[in-house]
Amino acid sequence: MAAASLPLVEKSLLRGKWDAQISEATAPATDLAKLVVECRFRDALTSSQARTLFRPISRDLDLPFKDLLDLSTHPGSDSLEQELERLSLSIACLHAFVQANWTGPDLDIHPLELLTGDSDGTSSWTEESLHAKAITELAYGGEPAYHLVKDPAFLRLSQLLVGLTYNHIQSISWWRLRVAKVHQQILDEPVVTQEDFRALLEPLGSTLASEPDLAGRLHLELGLLEHHFSQDKLAKEDFIKAARSTGLEYELTGALGKRTKFQVTELSPARPCWPRVN
Repeated sequence: MAAASLPLVEKSLLRGKWDAQISEATAPATDLAKLVVECRFRDALTSSQARTLFRPISRDLDLPFKDLLDLSTHPGSDSLEQELERLSLSIACLHAFVQANWTGPDLDIHPLELLTGDSDGTSSWTEESLHAKAITELAYGGEPAYHLVKDPAFLRLSQLLVGLTYNHIQSISWWRLRVAKVHQQILDEPVVTQEDFRALLEPLGSTLASEPDLAGRLHLELGLLEHHFSQDKLAKEDFIKAARSTGLEYELTGALGKRTKFQVTELSPARPCWPRVN
């Protein structure tokens, strides 16, 4: 992996900006990825690929999500195409969840429509039942998921999709990191993940040596997760790598100041001074 360059479609998904170098005459999976990059989540999640992937194979809502859907690859199909489709739909679900809970605006699609769009066998399902099911499955390491989050089934579906086996997608570990970061935000307390993302992402970091903006993002996002786990020494190392990758020059000062209008006594907070990006 380290010797190969990252495909343009994967770079576009990571950056959230479509690369104009990608040919107009593309495969359906690439068209789906473009919908996701353009934040057209409803179009992506109601596409023919999504309808096929998210069509329930059982009506029994007591089953876990992974047993309600057929997420296996289909023999005879292009495995790279299938992997890109699954990754794109996972990203669409992840971004839809983030939009619903943090960034806005309100979504124009919800998990119930995604899972029952062309099926009458699941008419007894409700948004409430899907919500409760997702909240239960998003509990991790003994910590419950916040029950008031919106559309948690989107995050659960994203988890399941990035958790599949990928043999062609070089950036999959980064997307697993991104899903894990969002998941941590809805747990009552931080729970260190079983995955060693630092080791998993090391080959990708080498691949991105010639892509300073992506290399910087990678180290920044890894550092933020480490900081969330109070692994501050590791986080500091990644923040420094992120700054070096992007050419950011900074200086930390001990100037006295107040962080908020409610602070009475001036303290000596560390703050960036004279930032400059080359």
